[in-house]
Amino acid sequence: MHGVPRDRLPLTPAGEAATLVAYLFGLAPDGSARIITHQPRTLTGAPAGRPVEVSWDLQAAAYDLAADHEVMLVINAKDKFYSDTNPPLTTLHLGSTAGAEAPGLAAAGSRGARRHCPGLGGLLRRCAGRGRS
Repeated sequence: MHGVPRDRLPLTPAGEAATLVAYLFGLAPDGSARIITHQPRTLTGAPAGRPVEVSWDLQAAAYDLAADHEVMLVINAKDKFYSDTNPPLTTLHLGSTAGAEAPGLAAAGSRGARRHCPGLGGLLRRCAGRGRS
């Protein structure tokens, strides 16, 4: 994976502004993960309570993904290294209001299961993309 990964997700903000931080990881078969890149994104002027599509470029990266590894995208609303616009105890909804799965990382494919990952502190998405053999 070489270049600038682009992320695109449907989001329903609680207010007129929302901050998300995307982290892209290489996931080994044993469950260990290595960060490839990340990037915060603050959306302003959003219609509160209405779904919008949020797109942003993550930081450029050059990472060789092993053949048996997967790509994992984690979305979080807080990161101690970045300020944010999210009021305390605010809920941000990712995905459509109909409950459809949010699309994945454009460069890595869009299939995969989403689940909450407390150890990484955010919404986790495992993409179908695998490394080269």
